[in-house]
Amino acid sequence: MADPVETNEYRLEKLDNDYGTWEVLFQASLEDKELREAISEPRPDEAADPTGAAAWTKKDKRAFGRLKMSVALYHLPTVQA
Repeated sequence: MADPVETNEYRLEKLDNDYGTWEVLFQASLEDKELREAISEPRPDEAADPTGAAAWTKKDKRAFGRLKMSVALYHLPTVQA
């Protein structure tokens, strides 16, 4: 693993080589912030549930931001794609 990401909330090693450990810790960080459903559940239908769709989109953007900040720099092109 590469350099750690440190915040007041948690400490997560950036993804470098040890994907298995990183995956467990990243999922835990998403669960801690109640963002896991953004990657584990489909987006609600906007016509049927506009409030739910907007909430899901916001969580999805926050989860994606966490993902981008938790990988080594050379992984960013892959993550962005």
